[in-house]
Amino acid sequence: MLHVEDWAEIRRLHFAEGLPIKQIARQLGISKNTVKAKLAADAPPRYQRAPVGSVVDEVEPRIRELLQGCPTMPATVIAERIGWRRGMTVLSARVRELRPVYLPPDPSSRTAYVAGEVAQNDFWFPDITLPVEFGHTRTAKQLPVLTMVSAYSRMLFALLIPNRHGEDLYAGWWRGLARLGAVPRVLVWDGEGAVGEYAGGRNKATGECQGFRGLLGAKVLVLRPRDPEAKGIIERAHDYLERAFLPGRTFTSPADFNAQPDQPPTRHRPRPARLRVDDWAPVRDPVALLAAVTSNLHRAGQLAHHLGGALDSAQQAMAHIAVTATQQPDEKPEMTEQGVSFRPQPGGQPSAAVDIG
Repeated sequence: MLHVEDWAEIRRLHFAEGLPIKQIARQLGISKNTVKAKLAADAPPRYQRAPVGSVVDEVEPRIRELLQGCPTMPATVIAERIGWRRGMTVLSARVRELRPVYLPPDPSSRTAYVAGEVAQNDFWFPDITLPVEFGHTRTAKQLPVLTMVSAYSRMLFALLIPNRHGEDLYAGWWRGLARLGAVPRVLVWDGEGAVGEYAGGRNKATGECQGFRGLLGAKVLVLRPRDPEAKGIIERAHDYLERAFLPGRTFTSPADFNAQPDQPPTRHRPRPARLRVDDWAPVRDPVALLAAVTSNLHRAGQLAHHLGGALDSAQQAMAHIAVTATQQPDEKPEMTEQGVSFRPQPGGQPSAAVDIG
C-alpha cells in the first residue's frame, strides 16, 4: 500500500512537472494502473478496515421485540430475558441505540393555541410589604394578586385583591374578563379552593364556579396537582412580574399597587391585526369589486401626487388591482394610507369564534 507521501509525489510529478504516466511508473517503481488510480483519487489514501459484525446482532430481533412491548425496559432486564452471557457494555450500547425508536413522542413539545381558546389563571404573591389601613402592613403570603394570561396573545392582567375567598376572587376575575373584552372558551385554574379541584380523574368545580361559568358560557378546567408544565404560560408571566415589574418599585397602598403606570394589567405583546369573519363584508361580485376600486382612483391619485412623482406607479398598481378583482371574487377592497389593498375573505358563514388576541 502506498503512503500519503507517494500519492502526493505522483500528483506533483504529473500535474506540476508534466511527466507522463509511464515515466512516473518507471521512476517510482510501481505499475501504471497504480499511477492512474492515484491520479483519479481526489483524497489521500488511508487505511480502512472492513466492518465486522457484533455479537449482539444475532439477538437484536429479540431486543426489538421486548422494546416494542415495553420501551422503558432496563438493559439488565433485557439481558435476563434473552439469556445474555457476555459483557453488558456492548448490549447496553445496542439497547441505548434502539430504545428511541420505540419511545412515545415527547409530551413537552410546544403547544399551539387558537385565538379565543384558552386563558390561564392563577395567584401571584409578590415578595413585598404593603401598607394597609390603620398602620398595618401585609407580607407576601397575605397579598394575593389575581393573574390571567391569554394563551394566544399573551395579554396579561393582574389585580391585587383582599383575599382568596370566593367573593373577592370572582369579583377580580370578572374585572379581568371585562378588561379583556371577551370570554375565552376555556378558563384554566390550578386547583384553587374557591374554584374547584381535580379528583377522581375529573374536574370538580364548586357551586360558585358552576354558576359563574354558566353565566359566562365557558368551560373551567382545573389542572391535576403538581403539574406545572400544564400552566407554563402563567408561570412565565409570574417570572416577568418578578423580574421586570417588581424591581425598583414602591407602593403606598393596595390602590397604589393597582394604579402603577406600567403595571401588569396593561402588558401585551403586539400581534398582527386580525378581523373575525363576521367583520368582513361578503363582497363577492367582481363587478362590485371593480366599481369599489374605481371609486377610489381619485384619492389614490392624490396620495401619489403627495408622495411626489409616484403617480405612474399608483396607476399601474390600480390597474393591477382591477385585474385582480375580476379574478379573485373572494377578496374585499379597503382603503389604507398607501392606497387600495385587499384583505382575503376566507368564505363560509360568519364564525362565532371569540377572539381574545
